[in-house]
Amino acid sequence: MWRSSLIVAVAATCSAGAWWLGESERTALEDRLTALEQLERSGTEHEVWRAERVREIEARLADLLEIDARERRERDEAFGRIGTTEASVAKLAAELDARERRLAELEAAQRSLVLDEVTNRLDAVESTWTEVREAVSQTREELASRIQQDRTTLEELRARLGEPSPGPAELWHRFMGPVVQLSGDISVGSGVLLESQPIQGLPRTWRTYVMTAWHVVRDMQDDPVEPVTPVPVRIYLEDGRLRDETARVVAHDVTLDVALLELESTEAVPFGTKLPTPLFVESVRTFHPVVAVGCPLGTDPIPTEGQVSSIDHEVDGRSYWMINAPTYIGNSGGGVFDAHSGELLGIFSKIYNHGSIRPTIVPHMGLVTPMDQIYDWFTRNGYAVDGDGHLAQVPREKKSDGVAAVVKGE
Repeated sequence: MWRSSLIVAVAATCSAGAWWLGESERTALEDRLTALEQLERSGTEHEVWRAERVREIEARLADLLEIDARERRERDEAFGRIGTTEASVAKLAAELDARERRLAELEAAQRSLVLDEVTNRLDAVESTWTEVREAVSQTREELASRIQQDRTTLEELRARLGEPSPGPAELWHRFMGPVVQLSGDISVGSGVLLESQPIQGLPRTWRTYVMTAWHVVRDMQDDPVEPVTPVPVRIYLEDGRLRDETARVVAHDVTLDVALLELESTEAVPFGTKLPTPLFVESVRTFHPVVAVGCPLGTDPIPTEGQVSSIDHEVDGRSYWMINAPTYIGNSGGGVFDAHSGELLGIFSKIYNHGSIRPTIVPHMGLVTPMDQIYDWFTRNGYAVDGDGHLAQVPREKKSDGVAAVVKGE
């Protein structure tokens, strides 16, 4: 603005004093004025440009301020939403913690309830099992007692009816025929033939088992740990002839002192004993009449009669039957039979002797491994006794059926 005022003042001065200026001075002054006017016009355009530029900057600044304000609002809104979201997340986390605590409490309560229920059920089952076991034991004792009574009654009826006693031939079949001699290089003992059974799928082929005491077989083995040495078996026939066979060990128990052999011959034997039911074996009591048959001192089978003296005679931590039927060295592995039915009640194991310097055999104090213990051993080794008193091997996957098979014989 000061430049415009200066031009006006100079113009006024020039107009007032033009009368004394020369032509050249006037021309110079006019040129100067023209230049000033051009300068005036140039300054005005610059100011206009500056003003427009200022307005553009102000407009841009206003836009930036507006944008900044908008972004601040959006940021504040975003922060507000974030704050709301964080509050919601915190609330959800708190609710989740509360639910997890509640779930843990419910699970603990459920486990406690289930444990209590299971404990109660186990207690109930155990109580029921105890009652059942006691009832079964009582029933077995009652049945055993009834069996003894029935046998006594039967004998009395037979005596009253005058039924003839078995003759020598029948007694030989019943007691002597099943007993064999086992003879090695340094030992001799006895064994008992079980009835031969046909092998399924193989016509005219039979399997025959022999029961004996382990210590008799042990002394005939090259390696008792792996008893694979064939065992000589002498079978006595009714007409006095002899039949010599060999057998292999299929199972044995050192502690129980029993061994099960199988004849290598597939030809049936003429005589073999049947096995009694477990219940009948359990019914045996003191004074039960028995017949002991063996090959003492390597002789032919010899029968002796007697009774069961004890059904629980302990020696070296093991329980045996004691019998008073006379027995001797070589009776080991032989049979102890029921005096009436001829069923095998046990395997003769050992005999008492007296004195240490010159031991004396006490023949009426023989010890017997009873068949109920042997039945348990059969089951553990995959064998079972059927209802007809025959021994059979049970497939390993059906080993548990062996118990049922034994029980079936009851």
